[in-house]
Amino acid sequence: MKLFGKAKKAPPPSESIEKLRKTVEMLEKREAYLEKRIEQEVSVARANSTTNKKKAMMALRRKKLMESQIDKLSGARLNLETQMMYLEGATVDKATFDAMRGAASALQGIQKDISVDQVDRAMDDIQESFDVQRELGDALSQGFSSDLYDEDELENELRELEMETSSATALAMPSVPSTALPASATATATPTKTAKQLQEERELAELESSFSMA
Repeated sequence: MKLFGKAKKAPPPSESIEKLRKTVEMLEKREAYLEKRIEQEVSVARANSTTNKKKAMMALRRKKLMESQIDKLSGARLNLETQMMYLEGATVDKATFDAMRGAASALQGIQKDISVDQVDRAMDDIQESFDVQRELGDALSQGFSSDLYDEDELENELRELEMETSSATALAMPSVPSTALPASATATATPTKTAKQLQEERELAELESSFSMA
């Protein structure tokens, strides 16, 4: 129970880290300033070491005082840097934890809508659909049944049609006359040879004659 007012709300980690960083930078600047002052005091003490011993001693005392301040500043800066490092690490850890917790919550939300039994049923339905589709494809690819007709009956019918066709062809052909045609008719029927054919026959006869003479 708080006796004097309410407890102050903790600042966000980023604000605290930034404040620590600025404080460390301020201490570093202070150390750099004191180191320059120490160099100056050493120069004063060296310059007055033989001519003004009292002034030289005062310079050395100021040098010692500033060195002690640098030691304190260094210790304070180390503490601040350590605290800043732990705070940054804690911030990273919290961000990691929040991300993991959010992912776990999202995963649980998804798993509420999906169960193992639902997945099994869905896979069974898909497999059943595949089986039905395969059976349909097999049925559509099959040829028609030959039970609608008899192969032997069809062959007999074809032979009858061939016989009918042969008989009709024989009846349609003209009859050959029994008496011989006159010589004039035979000569007329003989096709007349062309001039080219006669020329070829003469050349062939001359060629055969030349072979026999040789």
